[in-house]
Amino acid sequence: MSLLSKIFALFALLFEYLSRIFIKSFGIALILFSILLIVAISYYSPADQSFNTSSYIDPENVLSIFGSYSADILVQIFG
Repeated sequence: MSLLSKIFALFALLFEYLSRIFIKSFGIALILFSILLIVAISYYSPADQSFNTSSYIDPENVLSIFGSYSADILVQIFG
């Protein structure tokens, strides 16, 4: 085996390893984001500031502004 083919084989293994790590990291991030959305929808309050409601009080949602807006979007989409 020449040196060039060894280098290409090494890069192929490195690329495969990094792609596996990326896919696993993306899956974990997706799971964490869905957990955040579940928490946001479970603390939904129609009085919270959102796209449809203007309010000057602090949101009751545990995730604050992010939670109130994302819960409002989910309620508007899914009912």
